[in-house]
Amino acid sequence: MATKTYDEYLADQLAASKKQTDEFAARRKTLAEEAARVSDAFYDAAIETSRKDHEASAKQTEDSYRSVYDANAVNELVMRREIQEAIANMGLTDSGLNATQQTAVSLQRGRADSEATRQKQAAVDAIMRELDRERAQYTAKKTAASHEIFEQADADILSFGNSADEAASKTALSLYEVDREAEAAGSAAGQQEGSDGQSPARQNDGYLRDGYFDPTSGNPRAGDVVAYERVTSWADRLWKNGAFDTVGSQEAKNGLAGYLYAQFKANNLENRYAVAEIYQKITGEKAGTVLAAGFISLMPDKTEYENTHGAGSFENYVKQELLAEVAAEHLTDADIDAVLDHYGITDFSVL
Repeated sequence: MATKTYDEYLADQLAASKKQTDEFAARRKTLAEEAARVSDAFYDAAIETSRKDHEASAKQTEDSYRSVYDANAVNELVMRREIQEAIANMGLTDSGLNATQQTAVSLQRGRADSEATRQKQAAVDAIMRELDRERAQYTAKKTAASHEIFEQADADILSFGNSADEAASKTALSLYEVDREAEAAGSAAGQQEGSDGQSPARQNDGYLRDGYFDPTSGNPRAGDVVAYERVTSWADRLWKNGAFDTVGSQEAKNGLAGYLYAQFKANNLENRYAVAEIYQKITGEKAGTVLAAGFISLMPDKTEYENTHGAGSFENYVKQELLAEVAAEHLTDADIDAVLDHYGITDFSVL
């Protein structure tokens, strides 16, 4: 009987998936908020620049009309002098005609100034209307840009969550199947004896623990107590799941790498170094890109996959799986390169 049911594995993976999604969502929202602040600042600066430019233009327009008022004043003085000279020549200095003509000059000056004021105000109003139009445009763009930023963040979070849940389902199934296969292998190996009277599983268990154990004292070596307790915990878990029944064939080593990688993805192994250490202890080989080997081991057969999903579909599937693992920070750049090299993938721009 498997250590866990598929539903139990799935519940564990979905819980881990939710945690990853929540963490991604927090990071993505922080980035969106920062992007929105930058965007808002850009449009606020544009609005302020527009305001200053238009107000300066309005003031320049108002200043330009001073010459018009000055010209009206000069024209009034000239007309008054001409009237006075004409009246004086007629000997009618204080006549009603003089008063009437002087009043007419004043009215003409007033009308000229009023027209100048009207034109000036119309010009200034046009400038301020243009300012209002630009401000409205920038404000609308600011709002739209901010909305687009947060809308994209929400879409990214939803996409990440969907991908994480899909990956969780696949990982749960892989763990369940590996668990069952390991259990079956363990049952078979338990019937065999090694050359020294120990089963292969018991020998591999010893390889892992003996690196930190002092056989003379029967206790962990000095300075290795914490490490011994840690690997003992790993060994107990791997023994329980049948992983110690690995034998020397490359196929078995690949299977061990896949099992350890699945355990790592399920958070049963604390980090990639734990995977490498256990692999090396059991196989006696340097781990290298054991995570890549584990990833590859969990991949379906290419031919079978493309028979079901169509020619050329397997490469995209590998890339999608790599994307999910990169997002979960399970694989290093070296691991990714090893996977791509294994499958002969050279065009991985999607990554």
